Amino acid sequence: MTVMDLYSKRRRRALGEMPDIVSYGPLPPAFRVQLSYLIADAVGQLAEFRSSRSVVEAYNGIVHTLRREYGVTALASQLDTYSDLHAFLKNEAITDKVLDAVEMAFSLAERLSVRLPRGLHLAELISELNVRFNEHGLGYQFENGEIIRTDSRLLHEKAVRPALLVLSDPEFAGPEQELFEAFEHHRHGREKDALTWALKALESTLKVICGKRGWPDTGQAKDLLDTVFKNALIEPIWQSEFGGLRSVLESGVPTGRNKLGGHGQGAVPTTVPAYLAAFVLHQAAAAILFLVEAHKAKP
Repeated sequence: MTVMDLYSKRRRRALGEMPDIVSYGPLPPAFRVQLSYLIADAVGQLAEFRSSRSVVEAYNGIVHTLRREYGVTALASQLDTYSDLHAFLKNEAITDKVLDAVEMAFSLAERLSVRLPRGLHLAELISELNVRFNEHGLGYQFENGEIIRTDSRLLHEKAVRPALLVLSDPEFAGPEQELFEAFEHHRHGREKDALTWALKALESTLKVICGKRGWPDTGQAKDLLDTVFKNALIEPIWQSEFGGLRSVLESGVPTGRNKLGGHGQGAVPTTVPAYLAAFVLHQAAAAILFLVEAHKAKP
C-alpha cells in the first residue's frame, strides 16, 4: 500500500514540525494504530482469523511465544490471540515489547509470504513500516528480518544499510549474524554486549576475507588488520594517501570494546553511554563495508 503524502504532512514539513532527530521514547498512539493495520495486512485480518486455519496458527504462534517469554497468561486480553495481539500493540507501555511483537509478526510473514492474502506484497508492507517509523521520528527500521536502531539516519543509510547488504552474501553469514546481534543488544540497552559483538563482527569479516584469499586468518583485530594491509588489500598508494585509515580501523572498534566492554570492570562498575555504543556500532558497520568492498574490488 502506498503511503499518502497528505496535505497535513506537507504542512508540517513546511512549518518545520516533522521530526528530524530520532527518538526511542514512548510510541505515539497513531503509530500504534498503524502497526495494527500493518500486522493485520501481513498476518491476517479478523475475518481471515475467523475463517482460515493458517491465519489462526500464525497468530497463535506469535502470541503463545510472547506469553511464554514474558511469563504471562495473556498479553493484554483474555480473548482470542488476534484480539490479544492487537490490544497489546495499542496498549503495552514498554516500547521494546511492542517491537518484539512487530519483529515476530513481520519475520513470520516473511517466512509465510507465499500465503500473504489479497494479493498484498510483503516488501510494500515492510517499506510502509519503515516509512511509519520515519514519519514519527522513531529510530528503528526493519532490516533483513530484524528491527534495528538507527541512531543517525544519515549513518544508517550510508554505513549500516550498505554493510548489511554486503554481508547478506552467504560467505559472510557469520559476521552478518554478529552485527545484527550487536544492534539487538544496543536496542535493548545492553551497551557492553553491543561493543563486544561489534568487534566480533569486524574480526569475523577480516577472517572471512583472509580465509578466502589464503592469508593467515587467526588472531585478534590488530593481527588481522596487519595481514590485510601487509597483503595490500588496500593498494599501497591509498594506504599512504590515507595515513589515518589504519589507525581508525585499529583503534576505533577494538579500543572501545576493550576499554568499556571486553574486560573485567574492577571495583567501580563502568557504564557505556548509548550514544558512545551507537558511535562504535556505526564505526564497525563503516569499517566492515569498507573492507568487504575492498575485498570484492581486488582480483
